Amino acid sequence: PAPKRKGNTRPRHRAWGGEGERPVQLKSNYDESNANCVEKWLSLEDLYANTKSSGSAADAVFVALAGGAKYAERDVCEATIESWKDTNGKFSDQAFLKSVKKGRSDLATGWASFVGTNLFFVSCILFPNNPASKVLEGVIGIARDQVLSPFP
Repeated sequence: PAPKRKGNTRPRHRAWGGEGERPVQLKSNYDESNANCVEKWLSLEDLYANTKSSGSAADAVFVALAGGAKYAERDVCEATIESWKDTNGKFSDQAFLKSVKKGRSDLATGWASFVGTNLFFVSCILFPNNPASKVLEGVIGIARDQVLSPFP
């Protein structure tokens, strides 16, 4: 059979709505018999089932493959696994650890940006006279004036 195509939808970061997201293969109109069907996304549960392993080692592999997302795409997985080989085609511990660190960093950065953004808006509600709130208020005022200004 012909290889499946990469879809336009990407797995979202866990912090930005990806935790409750369903994989593409469970979404409506997914039909593997269709020639234009997109590739399935790899979930942590699929990784556990396919490798017959679980625990921190499998979690580290999944974080290396998916980064901060709940699912991993096939082309990203293949490229990451290929990067784990050295020039002789043998497994490189350093390359693997580098991709695990990058995945952990992506996960932490996503959560930090989510928490930081929410804390900023909470501070604007709790302390409406703080300088950040006043700057946000000014930016919204400028945008409002641009949108609602009378047309010439």
